[in-house]
Amino acid sequence: MLLTESDRVAALKSMKRRATGLLVLVTAAFVALTALDPRGAWVPAALAAAQGGMVGGLADWFAVTALFRYPLGLHIPHTAIIRERKDQFGATLGGFVQYNFLSPDVVGERVREARVADRVSTWLCDPVHADNVARTILEAAVGALDVIQDDVVQRLLHEEIERAVANLNVAPLAGRLLTV
Repeated sequence: MLLTESDRVAALKSMKRRATGLLVLVTAAFVALTALDPRGAWVPAALAAAQGGMVGGLADWFAVTALFRYPLGLHIPHTAIIRERKDQFGATLGGFVQYNFLSPDVVGERVREARVADRVSTWLCDPVHADNVARTILEAAVGALDVIQDDVVQRLLHEEIERAVANLNVAPLAGRLLTV
């Protein structure tokens, strides 16, 4: 299912809201657990989970943001990599696809592996299929001939014959005829 541009934008906004909401949730849990200092055996595990969620969420945000732009507008080294090197990435990816998927050797091997001629010949061995193909070809030929107008064909033939006769060098033919 292909999404429209507006559907993709809406889905992206929804994912961003969900991710931000989860980050806010684990941050609130961390703050609450730290501030309230509840008692119980579950508290250290919950605190560790909240810390892990916060650190992981921030790390993911930074990593994804850093790939495409400068986080918080700060020109930190090794950020905005895709923006800076998109042409290089495109050329590298194009070369990879061309070499690994579109090279004559690879395409030839894929065509050989597909055994198209064997499959078609096996398929055509079935009289029903052969009759259908023959009927389709004949119908197409008849249809093409019906479309062609006789006067057009006659005119083209006449022009070609005139051109051939005009270009015919009669002298050598006459000379050979006289020597016989």
